[in-house]
Order: sequence, then C-alpha cells, then structure tokens
Amino acid sequence: MAGMIAERRFTGRRYGRRGAAGDMANIKFMLAFCFDTDRRVSGYQRFLYSITDDLVRTNWRGIADVVAALGESGFVSGERLREILCAAPEFV
Repeated sequence: MAGMIAERRFTGRRYGRRGAAGDMANIKFMLAFCFDTDRRVSGYQRFLYSITDDLVRTNWRGIADVVAALGESGFVSGERLREILCAAPEFV
C-alpha cells in the first residue's frame, strides 16, 4: 500500500491499477482470514489505507531521499538506508 500511495503523491496521479491490482488482491486475501464479511474486509482495508497514507505523508522527506538515492545508483545498502532515514527529522 505504501508504494501505491507514494507513487500517487510523487506523480500526482492515481496509482497504476495494473501494478497495484495484485497488491490490493493480496491485502484483501489476507484480511479475509481475519474478518468474516466482505463489508468488514473492505472497511479494514480502507482503515489500513488511511493509516498508511498518514505514514507516507508524515515520512515523505525520508521516502523521497531514498527514491533519489535509488535513482543515483539503483541500489541502497542497509547502512546507507539508515543514514538517509536518520537524517530525515520526521522519520518515525
């Protein structure tokens, strides 16, 4: 979900349905093990989307910095990832 939300925030367009369809189907599949009705599954899926949207918004600077580093080298080591995220003041 975070990838879809970040894509929407970065591009200003709604996430690509083809790429996100599998992710959304997997989320729905997993939630179906926790809830007994489609209504509850859909409600919790909306709830998770809302929480994830807030996390992406709150941590956007760190996310954007990771994307920039990936664009430079195509790879970010765990150590470099920690450096980037620790430098972002809002990262939680």
